[in-house]
Amino acid sequence: MSRHRTFRIMVTKPEDLFIDIIARDKAHAVERAEALWHRGERSRFEQLFPCNQPQFEIDEQACLHQGDAQNDDRSEWAESALRAFSAKTGSGIGEEGLHDLIADLGHYAERQRIDFLDCIARAIGCWALERRGPLCADGVPPVIIQVGEGGEP
Repeated sequence: MSRHRTFRIMVTKPEDLFIDIIARDKAHAVERAEALWHRGERSRFEQLFPCNQPQFEIDEQACLHQGDAQNDDRSEWAESALRAFSAKTGSGIGEEGLHDLIADLGHYAERQRIDFLDCIARAIGCWALERRGPLCADGVPPVIIQVGEGGEP
């Protein structure tokens, strides 16, 4: 059971950026976001709209939907997304539809200049942690994804 929650950290600078961070509390979430920023991992932050000074703060509104979420809730959200995708593509909502959606998210990420493999690795780590439950004291496990011969990255 995990004691960690996902916090949305807003970064205000010449443009507004955000990142969703899994941490045991708000202070650790802000600390992790600042560390990522200062290590130069700014590509992990997503842009909202123009602004000024770098400032790190919790987006309380965005955290509301994540704080009490259970894995059944997460599963229902994913099913809704998969059903919407299936309605557009006809791929179904089973295993084939799921891998088609994930592959198409890769194409979307590439178009948006988002590091897809990093997103997938972080998502798998979050999924693994969430499976352990809300009282788990572990951190997000490291996940490494490598594309074999013939593929990029």
